[in-house]
Amino acid sequence: MQSPYSHSDAKLLLSCVWYLAIPNFIFLAGWVKPSLAFISITLLGFVLCWETQKNLCQKPPSMKNEKYSLFYLAVFFLIFCFWTGISGIGGFGYQNTDYEASNALFHDLITKDWPLQYEYQGKSYFLVYYFAYYLPAALVGKILGWHAANYAIFLWSFFGIWLAFMLFVRLVDAQKYFAIFAAFAFCLLGGLDIVGKIGMDAFPPWGEHIERWSVYFQYSSQSTLLFWVPQQAIAGWILAGVSFFYFTKSACPRLLCLCCVLSILFSPFSLVGLFPYFILQMIQYLRSQGIKPLCTLSNLIACPLLCFIFGSFILSNPLSFPKEFMYHRHEFLNQYFSFILFEVMPLGILYYWLLYPREKQHRVWFWTTISILLILPWIRVGFSNDLVRRASIPALFFLYVFFLRTIQHSQGRKKVVRAILFFGFLLATSASLFEITRSFQNFSFSPPEEKNIKTHLDLPHRDIKQRMGDPQSLFFQFLARPKKSQK
Repeated sequence: MQSPYSHSDAKLLLSCVWYLAIPNFIFLAGWVKPSLAFISITLLGFVLCWETQKNLCQKPPSMKNEKYSLFYLAVFFLIFCFWTGISGIGGFGYQNTDYEASNALFHDLITKDWPLQYEYQGKSYFLVYYFAYYLPAALVGKILGWHAANYAIFLWSFFGIWLAFMLFVRLVDAQKYFAIFAAFAFCLLGGLDIVGKIGMDAFPPWGEHIERWSVYFQYSSQSTLLFWVPQQAIAGWILAGVSFFYFTKSACPRLLCLCCVLSILFSPFSLVGLFPYFILQMIQYLRSQGIKPLCTLSNLIACPLLCFIFGSFILSNPLSFPKEFMYHRHEFLNQYFSFILFEVMPLGILYYWLLYPREKQHRVWFWTTISILLILPWIRVGFSNDLVRRASIPALFFLYVFFLRTIQHSQGRKKVVRAILFFGFLLATSASLFEITRSFQNFSFSPPEEKNIKTHLDLPHRDIKQRMGDPQSLFFQFLARPKKSQK
C-alpha cells in the first residue's frame, strides 16, 4: 500500500506521537491502579508499535528528497540550542514568575510518592493538574536527583521544540535558505504588541513584559510561550502541526484522535483551541473517504479508554476558578477592537491580500483560524484568562504558517510589498525580543538550588486551590492507585 507522505514525514509524525505518549505511559504506571494500568499500557504500546510498523513499511510516493542537508540541520540545532538555553527551562536563562509554581510542582513530582497527596486546612486532597510535560524528567529526578532532573527537562524540551519546528517548516514548505529564516520566525513571531503598548502608554524599557498592554486579553508570542509555559506550548505546537500536516497531505488522520487524547494531560486549553480544526478535518475526510479508514484499534478502543481515564483525572479538579463572558466588562469593546487590530488583523490581512487567492485548499483553515482568534477574547476562564492565552496556541501556530508562506511567495513582487512584509515581520517580533532581553538581563546558567524551591503547600492559596482534586471523584474512587496514609 502506498503512503501519502515520504518516509521522513512518517518518521516525524511517529516521533511526535511517541513524544506525546511517553509521559502518558508514566502517568498510567504511577497514578492508575495496577490492573487498569497494565491493560492501558499494553493497549497503548501495542497501538503505537502497530502504527509505527504500518507507517514505516508503506511504500512512499515518488517525490523529491525533502530532507534538509547537514548544514541546515546544524544551523537549526544552534538556533534552538540558543533559544532553549535562554528560556529558563532547567534553570538556563531567566525563570519568570510562573516558575515559582512550576518548580514547586516539578520538585514535588520528584520527591513525593505518586499520586501526589496533601493535607491542607484540615482536609486531604490529591493534586490534579496537567503535568505530563514534567513526568519524564521527574522520573529521572527520582533516580538521579534534582539537578539531573533539570538537565533532563532541558533535553526533553529541546526535543519537543525540534519536532514542533520540523512540522512547522514542512507546513511553510520552506525552501533553501528560507528555512533558516523560518527557524528564526518560529522563535520570534507574535502580535504587534509594541504598537499597542506605545499607543496605550509609551515605549517600554527593554526587558519589560509588554504583552499586558491590553487589560483583558493576551495572545502570547512564541518566546513568551516558551519562557513562561513550555509545559503547554510545546505540546500545543506539536498537536497543531500534526493536525495541519494531515490536512496538507490529504492523508487519513488515523493518529490525530490519539494525539488529541495524549494531549489531555499536557494542555487541555490547547486541545480546546484545536477542537474546531479537528471537527472540520473529520467532516472533510468523512465526506470524501468515508468512515472505514478511521475504524482502527486506536480510534475504536484505545482512544475511548484513555480519554475516559485522563478525562476523569482532569475532571477530578472542581474547576474553582473564574468563568465568565467578558462583554459586560468596563470598556470591553474598546479593548477588544484595539487588541484584534494589533494581534490578529495585520498578519491575517497580509496573507489575505497576497496569497489567499492562490491557496484555495487552505481557505477554510484560514477563516477558521481568524474566527477562533476573534471569538476567544469574549470568554474568560481562569484567574489570568488562561483560555485566551493558551487555547490560542494552535490558531496562532497556523496564522504564523500562513504569514511565512506569504513572505516566501513574495519574491517577484514590488519592492514596496516586500518592504511592508519585512516591516510587519519586525513589528511582530517585538514581544519576543523584549522577552529575550529580559532573559539576558537576568541570565543564569545552572539549575536553581533545590533548597530555594518551594513545595506545593508553600504557594499562595489561589494556586493551591486551583490544583485541588476531589478524593471522592470517579477517578480517585475507582481508577486511581490505593490512597496512602502519609501526607
